[in-house]
Amino acid sequence: MVATLPESNVFHGRRVCGFDDSSLPFGEDACKWPIDKLRWSYNRPIPTLPENDFKDAVVIASGFISEVCGLEFEYTSNPRTANIILDIFRGSPGGELAHAYLPCGPVTANTQLQLNFDTADAWVIAANPPPNKIDLVRVALHELMHNCGIPHLSGGVAIMNPTYNAAIRKPQTLDIAELVRRYGMPKRKPTPTPVPQPNPQQPNSPTLPAGQGELVSVSFLNGKFIARVASGVTVKLANGTEIVS
Repeated sequence: MVATLPESNVFHGRRVCGFDDSSLPFGEDACKWPIDKLRWSYNRPIPTLPENDFKDAVVIASGFISEVCGLEFEYTSNPRTANIILDIFRGSPGGELAHAYLPCGPVTANTQLQLNFDTADAWVIAANPPPNKIDLVRVALHELMHNCGIPHLSGGVAIMNPTYNAAIRKPQTLDIAELVRRYGMPKRKPTPTPVPQPNPQQPNSPTLPAGQGELVSVSFLNGKFIARVASGVTVKLANGTEIVS
């Protein structure tokens, strides 16, 4: 399959959302959540996509965020218990692709923010979308990062550039720096406990009946036990065989 050049995508360079973040606080007052796990849900999926594909796209996008910082995401089927609620709106072709709100001001573990997608656009879920389609994962990632408190970024290539870039699909250096500044480094996954492996079963060593002599030594070589006993001693093996040395 021939890859589509990013510049040939009709959405490349189009503004992702119309959010005005020119007056947002920075530094210690940066918009952020006071918790390290966000619950998300949705009211209505994009109608031109299978519902499971819509959910999968959000899982992929949120997973990209969790890979680079200490913030995690969890789906809930009940929008009333969600921090981020996805929905749709009907805009116009050529307008904004989506919009989302940032966690600025008084924010608690129960705060709810909206993330909305424009159904007027031609959506698809693809790392290399066709020229006339918009990749939902890229846009969902951009908007989810708004929900995490990240404003539009300039000064380098980033998912949080104001315009859609068909050449990138994951957080870039600038994006990661803003996420880590708010939520720290990614959490280490617990190391799985190794399962003990049983030792290969060895045959029972020869036994020496009491009072029948002195066992000098026993060794195991090439799958066999080798016993050294004093002269004239009777040795009884595990299978009942008796041997006189």
